[in-house]
Amino acid sequence: MNRAPLSALLAATVSLLAACSDAGSPATPAQRPVPAQDESPPLRIVRFSPISQSAEYIVQLEGLVAGCRLQHGLPPAAFTPPSLADIHLLEEEELFDGPRHAVYNMIARVAPDAARGCELALWMERSVSIETSCGPRLHGTSTPIRELLFDHRPASVHWEQDPPPEGGCDTRQTPEASESVPREQLPGGASCVWSSALTALAVNSSAAPAPGPSPDATDVCFHARRPVHRYSDASGMPIPVVLRSHAPRTKPALQALGLPRDAMAQELASLTEGVPIAPARFTQAGAQSFLNQPPRRSLGPARP
Repeated sequence: MNRAPLSALLAATVSLLAACSDAGSPATPAQRPVPAQDESPPLRIVRFSPISQSAEYIVQLEGLVAGCRLQHGLPPAAFTPPSLADIHLLEEEELFDGPRHAVYNMIARVAPDAARGCELALWMERSVSIETSCGPRLHGTSTPIRELLFDHRPASVHWEQDPPPEGGCDTRQTPEASESVPREQLPGGASCVWSSALTALAVNSSAAPAPGPSPDATDVCFHARRPVHRYSDASGMPIPVVLRSHAPRTKPALQALGLPRDAMAQELASLTEGVPIAPARFTQAGAQSFLNQPPRRSLGPARP
């Protein structure tokens, strides 16, 4: 799943948080106030993208199974639609704890397994990014879904590390969301502010942004009280604190993977603030068990 458009949007809108800040943006890192310890309590965010429940997608899955059986010389068989109620095509856990930051990501795809009678299975690839503000950054990845499905490669884990920036960087961030930006209330009492509203206020400070996401473009909703983390990422760039995202339309290629046709959304599953996070979650050893999880889950019995 290509997340480049969302990443580009995040990079473009972080600067708007400073423009819409109640406090000014200090000119140099040395002028920035050092936040008190309780201004940056541990934060855990879990987001997900639900799978399509449409009849069109079920028909598509039936066609994939039929094509798989034909390709591998298996006789036609009655198709039993799988239960998709508990399936997410994207699950993402993001952790903030002072200068430490980690993202645990899982992307899934429903596809037939030729080695097991073309039964439908959920195929998963996982990745982890662990970093310290202005410090090293670790990337861990499991075998990509395409290599599991088409190259029949065994499951494996690969790690890479980026060194700290050579020229030094600024670890502290200060932007706050303006009180004039409409808040969206989320389950559990959290609230967020949409990037489109911040854009409208940056263009015209007297504007009255409409509530909700943009009806015309991809939009992200930042934590209302902590739109940007108090510490930068490994390279010194601000880290936006995103609770959910939305796009009015889903590209056909993503519809084929099971995302709803009318809208693509990343929803908030849970938000926890002030609860200690195990230090191991920010280590390679602690993340290894996440990456080592089985990459496949059966969704139906194999057929002869």
